[in-house]
Amino acid sequence: MDNAEFLSLLASRLGCSTENAFELTRSFIDSMTTELDKGAVITISEFGEFQVVKEEEYVTENPVTKESILVPPKLTPQFMPADKLKQDLHID
Repeated sequence: MDNAEFLSLLASRLGCSTENAFELTRSFIDSMTTELDKGAVITISEFGEFQVVKEEEYVTENPVTKESILVPPKLTPQFMPADKLKQDLHID
């Protein structure tokens, strides 16, 4: 399902235009992004939990030159599905 199909489905379920569904979706995503950027953990009941996890720096080795390389820390978005979502999707 692409973005246009999803917005059309959402609009029909909400009884609104696709433009309103787009605005709702955009606002939802912008709000989540802002809060995740602040370090918040966002939990949506029966759906799952969103958070940003910091991966620590580490040293690795170039396999060809055997030179040590420091890989800098990075932030990674993470989603943990709720048990209800996994049950509904027949996962696990």
